[in-house]
Parts: sequence; C-alpha cells; structure tokens
Amino acid sequence: MKRIAVLGLLLSGGSLQLSASSTAATFLCPPGVSPPSIDCTVVSQPIVEAGEAKEVTPVSALLSGAVNTYGAASTYYFEYGLSAAYGTRTPTGLLAAAPGEPASATSSTVQAQITGLTPASAYHFRLVASNASGTTASADMTFTTPNESGVTTSKKRLRASGERLIALPINCAKQPRCAGRILLVPRSPRRSAGHADYGQARYSIAYGANARLRIVLTRAAREILARRGRLTIEALAEFADPHRVAIATVTILAPKRRVAHAKAHHGHTH
Repeated sequence: MKRIAVLGLLLSGGSLQLSASSTAATFLCPPGVSPPSIDCTVVSQPIVEAGEAKEVTPVSALLSGAVNTYGAASTYYFEYGLSAAYGTRTPTGLLAAAPGEPASATSSTVQAQITGLTPASAYHFRLVASNASGTTASADMTFTTPNESGVTTSKKRLRASGERLIALPINCAKQPRCAGRILLVPRSPRRSAGHADYGQARYSIAYGANARLRIVLTRAAREILARRGRLTIEALAEFADPHRVAIATVTILAPKRRVAHAKAHHGHTH
C-alpha cells in the first residue's frame, strides 16, 4: 500500500490547471505495481455498521457488526458502557489486506464477547474501525441485560432424605449457560433476605439441561423439620453477586420415620 499526494486539476478556458490545494490518498496495488496504475485502487476509510447484541445474559453479551475495509488492512474494536460515553473497549482485532478484491467482497462480520456486566442495566456500544485512510465509528446501539438467572424448577414439594439432604430439580432456560448458587431462605420478610439460612449449593448447567441439585440442610432447617414436620422456604438463584431472584417457593417435608416392627412374643408355656 502506498500513500502519495494527489494534486487537484481544474479546467479553465479549455486548458488544465493545477489547483492550489492537494490531498493525500492511499492506494492499494498488487505486488510490483506502483501508482498511478489502473491496477491500483484508492482506499477509503472503513465503512462500519454495528449489529444487534446477541446471547445477552445478566452478566455478558456478544457484540457483532460488519466492517468494509475496501481491501486494506484494518483494525477494529467495540466500545461499550452504561452511557454513550462508553468507557470500556474490547481488545483490538485485525482484518488482513485483500488487494484486488471488489468492494462488495471486502465486508467482514466481526464479533466480541464482553463479560462482567451488571444485570438489569441498559448498555451502549458502537463499532470502531481504522485503516491507513482514517477511522470510522458506527452509530450508537443499545441493549439491556436481563434480571433473571435462567434457572427454573417445577418442584414445589420435596422430602428430605435421611442424610438431611434435598435434591432440587433445576432446568436452565433463556441463558446460554446458567451458573451461580441456589440459596434456601426463610419466607418471612422479617428475616434478612439473601442469607442461606437453610442451605445452599452451586450450579452450572448448559442451556436446556436438567440437573438434580443436592443441597445439605442447615441445623436450623433440621430443627424446624424435627419439630414441625415441614418447612416452607424461598429458593433464590444468585447469578451475579449480589443479584438474586426467587425461582420458587418450596415445602420441604421431614424424612420418613423408620418404624421398627418388633415381633411381640407371647411366650406362654402351657
């Protein structure tokens, strides 16, 4: 690629005259060819277009867009943040030169995964690309992270095992992957929300998968079960500390008692 000064030409009274101003242009030429040549093309700044954010979870998203490089080696990155001032950018990507390719064939789809987002928040992002002729930024785009764990359970009634365990069936929906903690907490608003008073366990399952999450009940839970025979709790999914959402109200039943059937021997000797 060669960058040379191109002088403007003005037509005056049937003769060509050099203009007083000049601009710099960038040419893309095949190996061994120098401008001016019909085999060389003038390179423009990249044309960029940001696409929709994909695979949006409470804490991550996949940003996408398109860059037309006009065949010149180019770089690109995404800027994102909680306002149009952005503040954070992805690592810079590289698009290789493609000399001789028509402009219609030099558009590339680009993507970047971003993480560490805040649930239930509106984010702004744009795509920025540069080549030897300059830098271009796309229009501002937005997306909103959901305030949901993606974890569901259809079980509303469970019986504790003899080891004081429960097996809570869970399913991962709406997220590419569900990961975090399930916390069993009191239903009473007088108790501090978010503390695993009655038990907790970590989960990590793929979209559409099912699992039986084994949760060890705390001493407080076991004492209530022993005294009342049942305990109704709120199951919370913590997917981005301290973000938690309730996924179900579950009634836990005390373990079935093992009754020893002793045979009564009436040994009357006659």
